[in-house]
Amino acid sequence: MYLAKQYNLKAVVINTSINPQITLSRAIPKAPSFYDNSLYEWSENHLKSLETYRTKAKTHSNILALIQL
Repeated sequence: MYLAKQYNLKAVVINTSINPQITLSRAIPKAPSFYDNSLYEWSENHLKSLETYRTKAKTHSNILALIQL
């Protein structure tokens, strides 16, 4: 959504996280890759960097969100 807003592009997002900096905090310090079961490092710095990409607008006319309930 960040790039779509930044460059006025159309985008489709699928099952996006509203607050990834919160939901991904439980992955610190290591998290499993669901692709090959290897572990990757996840740190507090990664969570802070996500704040850089937060969009402030409440509506995005160029965004189509597909959400599984």
